[in-house]
Amino acid sequence: MDKAFQPAVQLWFELVGLAARGHEPYLSNARSFVNNWIAWLAAHLDDSAGQNPSDLYAHLEGRLMLKMIQGDSVAPFDLA
Repeated sequence: MDKAFQPAVQLWFELVGLAARGHEPYLSNARSFVNNWIAWLAAHLDDSAGQNPSDLYAHLEGRLMLKMIQGDSVAPFDLA
């Protein structure tokens, strides 16, 4: 991950933590943000491949969190 992008990702995970505890306005804003990303993924995935945009989003979000926590010990993304 580009180091210039890291502060934005750190902030996102802070907001997600507050949203997960049900704190507003974090919950409604995080939900809207995530739903928009999932809709964007759905519009760009090949329907015939049977890919689930929610699963892909969860995978990417999880990989990003691992990268933030474990640093370079996490294997590079392989979406092939």
